[in-house]
Amino acid sequence: MSGRTSLKDIATAAGVSVSTVSLALTGDLRVAAPTRELIKATAARLGYVRNPILASIAAGRFRHPGKPVCVAVSGDDGGWLAQLRTQAEVMGMSVRSLSGSIDQLPERAVAVGATALVLNCRGLDLSMLARSPLPIVLWEDEGPANPPVDLVETCEWWTATSTAIERVRAAGYRTPAAFLVPATPRHWHDDIRLACARIMGLPTIEWSRDTHAVSAFFTAHRPDAVILGMPHLHETLTQLGIILPHVSLLVHTGPWFSNFTGWTPDQDHRGQVTLELIEQRLRYGPRPPRRIVVPPHWQEGTSLPPRV
Repeated sequence: MSGRTSLKDIATAAGVSVSTVSLALTGDLRVAAPTRELIKATAARLGYVRNPILASIAAGRFRHPGKPVCVAVSGDDGGWLAQLRTQAEVMGMSVRSLSGSIDQLPERAVAVGATALVLNCRGLDLSMLARSPLPIVLWEDEGPANPPVDLVETCEWWTATSTAIERVRAAGYRTPAAFLVPATPRHWHDDIRLACARIMGLPTIEWSRDTHAVSAFFTAHRPDAVILGMPHLHETLTQLGIILPHVSLLVHTGPWFSNFTGWTPDQDHRGQVTLELIEQRLRYGPRPPRRIVVPPHWQEGTSLPPRV
């Protein structure tokens, strides 16, 4: 396979314009996902090799080809990491995944020659991270105050909760309830979800590992549908003999939850925003921290059939 295949060759084979090919190969979300996948598959079939330096000049953007973006994996090295790695390669970067103690990751990232660090976890010592010489992006929100590092938040919880409730009611269910699961340690997002559900008139219980309290709650309120904080709460209800149509506020797509109705993270957008943040820091130096909300996608599964 040579690198002589041009964008025009790919455009001709895929039946699209050259500009669409260029946008698709940079992961631009203005190109529909099926078209992006078609173009990427066509490029791979034709043996196209992207030149990161020429791509930087054409796009007018800064690249650090060959420099690893180190990603700390906190108990999950699933599809999001593969997506980030693919996006990084398109942008002339590479990804190195690190594991181990969180407080040692900045030092280890420097040791392997990383240009930046991405952390997919919470409960961090942010003062320690602020002392790191590397740009750091968090993929989990630490609190409402500006953190000393960049942050990419994966969900806007008030909108996700309120829209899930509206969808359930639009499907014909009149007495839904909410079964939420707080983080450990408790996070301010937990209070947002809880407040939203209560303001919209839903009986709400938070999971506390007390199955008797859960059973008593559902017996007392007799809901006709349930909004779950996470998909795995459905297993808890099933074990208690509670079978109800359901929606999840956050569905991590995969074979286990493929039929769930609810919100799924936009991993492509999250990865793209993350890498662009890193580029900006490498080009312009330290900037004021920003919280960036990446809206999730609504997934129409089979767990919430219209009520007849």
